[in-house]
Amino acid sequence: MERVIINKEKLRKEEIDKTKIKTRVILLNEKNEIILCNYNGCYLLIGGKVEKQETIKEALLREIKEEIGVVLDHNDIKEFILIEHYQKNYPTENNTIKNNLLITYYFISKKKVKIKYDKITLSESEKKHNFKLIQVSPTEIMQLLENNNTLNPRAVYYKEELEEIIKRLKIK
Repeated sequence: MERVIINKEKLRKEEIDKTKIKTRVILLNEKNEIILCNYNGCYLLIGGKVEKQETIKEALLREIKEEIGVVLDHNDIKEFILIEHYQKNYPTENNTIKNNLLITYYFISKKKVKIKYDKITLSESEKKHNFKLIQVSPTEIMQLLENNNTLNPRAVYYKEELEEIIKRLKIK
């Protein structure tokens, strides 16, 4: 799996307050559009946090089921890229500032999917922060990122990762 390091502020490992592990997936619909979510004003690929008892793939399959209502199995997804993102002065939800290292395993689905809206089971946080699904072309994603006027300061970090993904994505 290709490994990309984003570390614009040149943080060193000893300066990191917290390390988080996440997993996300590039899911395509039948029109070759990418399924994204907008969560709290930020555009993200489907996925999220890896729980203690889960493998990376198990967490991803759970997140896919919760966020788009689709059940996939291990054979439906393949490794795409690993991003280690050093985040200086990251604003946490409880309004503190931390230096984070976010390690995100990105996968791509071999299977075209159709969102099953009636099967989606969002968390209370996702509901509270206005979680929405959108389906767009890679070109449209770049436009969305450029025109996103959210007040959420975390959006800059998500944008950097999504740009790295889109640069490497070859969808016909």
